[in-house]
Amino acid sequence: MVLLLVYVAVVLVCDVLAYGLAYYIDKTFPLIGLPTFLALFFAVLVIAWYIAVRITEPKAIAKIPGAPAV
Repeated sequence: MVLLLVYVAVVLVCDVLAYGLAYYIDKTFPLIGLPTFLALFFAVLVIAWYIAVRITEPKAIAKIPGAPAV
């Protein structure tokens, strides 16, 4: 559940950034504004998954000398 929440949060943040960049590009070069946004939108869906998995992966537990193996 935490993974999905992190994924949604990362997607929302990245899509806001993608919108801002595409908006700026649309004002400068109107013909490539929409393709830019669409490319960034779909790229964010893939990249955000890898980021969310990396954020939520279990951390390695330090081994204590003499401790029994689990």
